[in-house]
Amino acid sequence: MGGYSARAHADLVQALPLAEFVDADLLVGWIRLIKSPAELAIMRQAGQIADAAMQRAIDMVEVGARGCDIAAAAYQHLVSGTADCGGDYPATPPDLCIGDRSIAPHAAWTDERLKESTVVNIEVGGNRHRYQVNLARTIVAGTPSAAFEQLARLMHDDGPLRLADVA
Repeated sequence: MGGYSARAHADLVQALPLAEFVDADLLVGWIRLIKSPAELAIMRQAGQIADAAMQRAIDMVEVGARGCDIAAAAYQHLVSGTADCGGDYPATPPDLCIGDRSIAPHAAWTDERLKESTVVNIEVGGNRHRYQVNLARTIVAGTPSAAFEQLARLMHDDGPLRLADVA
């Protein structure tokens, strides 16, 4: 595995006996929070790539479609990008959490065909010059079930969600 291991650190300390090492554990994280105008422009392009890939995946969600074909269509757009800018390889593959696996985080796709009322959670990451912007959506193949429609109404209601409303 790559990375900076304890062994690599010990070797570095031994090789530089006069150096003083300071714990800067959070330094990179704090620096990464602040984006330059150029970085923000690249991230907007990555977002446009994610939008295009998501729209293609959404267009593919229909009864009878295979999860692997939806993933392939999303991947194609993630790499080819938009008319204005090409994409890079994504840091993570598209996630398609389908049917019974729709509640599982980051599930892989299968070659099973979508059935009526199948819930599909899609997550893609548009990538441009190694800046990744993620986007997630939930789609239903065919007609949503009554339970799904009730859940959708509850999620869009401004009032508090009560367990009794879901039962």
